[in-house]
Amino acid sequence: MKDFPDLSGRTALMWSASDGDCPPEVASALVACGSDPSARDGRGAAAMHMAVAEDNAGVAEILLMLVNELMLGKSVCYVCDIPAL
Repeated sequence: MKDFPDLSGRTALMWSASDGDCPPEVASALVACGSDPSARDGRGAAAMHMAVAEDNAGVAEILLMLVNELMLGKSVCYVCDIPAL
């Protein structure tokens, strides 16, 4: 699956993260189909930023689990570019 951002640079994963009523299963399915959780919108925000800003704990949890899986063997956080300890 290829992410197709809108004019503001937001992808479907970002929209699901920013919708507090969106079930986390939607975000999980988008990631499973290849949506890039590290993609940034026109303002530099990733899906994780949007989930946290909108108190969308379910989607934030899915994204954190993904980051934990992807961090193995990585020196920089996949979502926020913070160096791993």
